[in-house]
Amino acid sequence: MDDVRRSVAELAARVRDAHTARVWTPLDYPSWESYCDAEFAVSRAEAYRLLDVARTLAAMNDAVAAAPTRLARETASRPPRPRSTTASPSAP
Repeated sequence: MDDVRRSVAELAARVRDAHTARVWTPLDYPSWESYCDAEFAVSRAEAYRLLDVARTLAAMNDAVAAAPTRLARETASRPPRPRSTTASPSAP
């Protein structure tokens, strides 16, 4: 199953890169649809679904990468926890 996920992620990234660069124009394909059919063997609708997958994966990767920084900021800005007064039996 992990191989399938990696394959879909790789295909989605390639479709995203091709769409972003509009590669069908310099390659003389008449449309995005014909390019997707010839190069990826997917329909136009499936290509747009793969674009959504690529955007979602990128957003998830960005969120995971930002998590340690965000956690450090949040931790640094929190007030310290109050100390327990019941921990020491010798307290007055």
